Amino acid sequence: MAAVAVPLRLYFAIMWHVAFAVGRRSGLSHPKTATLAGVIGPLIEVPVLVALV
Repeated sequence: MAAVAVPLRLYFAIMWHVAFAVGRRSGLSHPKTATLAGVIGPLIEVPVLVALV
């Protein structure tokens, strides 16, 4: 189970941080950037995980 959980956690963390960094560089405030990172991560993560399955 850890063989699946660890890569998924890493993938989610990387996607969240990338989305957060893009939001900050775009000049968004912290609340809007956090919302962007929280929405974009799953919107990209779910199709990628479905494609892998």
